[in-house]
Amino acid sequence: MNPELLRRLWVTPALLLLALLFQQMHWDWLVTDHFFDYVDSRFPMRGLWWSDGLLHDGGTMIVAGIASVSLIALVASYRIARLRPLRGDFAYLLACIALTTGVVALIKSVSGIHCPVELARYGGRFHYEALIDRLLRPVVGEGRPGACFPGGHSSGGLSLLALYFLALHHRWAYAPRVLMATVAIGFVFALTQWIRGAHFPSHDLTTAAIAWAICLLLAATRRRLPTMPAVAAPPEHANIVGS
Repeated sequence: MNPELLRRLWVTPALLLLALLFQQMHWDWLVTDHFFDYVDSRFPMRGLWWSDGLLHDGGTMIVAGIASVSLIALVASYRIARLRPLRGDFAYLLACIALTTGVVALIKSVSGIHCPVELARYGGRFHYEALIDRLLRPVVGEGRPGACFPGGHSSGGLSLLALYFLALHHRWAYAPRVLMATVAIGFVFALTQWIRGAHFPSHDLTTAAIAWAICLLLAATRRRLPTMPAVAAPPEHANIVGS
């Protein structure tokens, strides 16, 4: 395992702690209330062409397209010599997308947490529960369990954190800019769900923690990252005067 990367693993527990604070301090409500119209009892940005079609469905298609291109390039690398050196990169990116979205989908299926739009506070019929409350006091007799935690849509965008670790692997000087770009993509994916009443911020913070851990641990199993080239020592002065 790569110790240089493992030192960055602290980001995952930090994000999980922040997600817990959002739930326990009701910061989730503070954010989501801004997108809910209490007069009409609805999320006004839900069901619109740009929020549902462009941002949600379009974002999903972009990530699916990136995964498809990675798979095609991975297969092609066995026939095209020029792609062979990048075979590991294609496999890594594909694995990050598949594992991040897969793990989040699996947790969603068993978490039992409802989406904001399903809660009585926002016109639904279920009571709000933080994950820790759900684990300690499972609710019975409330109908079907929820399947809204962690954030599924943002898992696609946040799986692209893999690009940051690829940048560290090949072009470390560009890595900070790649990180900012991928975080921005993940934020847009998450915000798309907040404005639609589909997720709380804590849901997507948890997804970010999962995505970071998966992308980092997969990257850490690869060979060591290239290090900054050492500055060459100046050549020793020639001894002009004979000794």
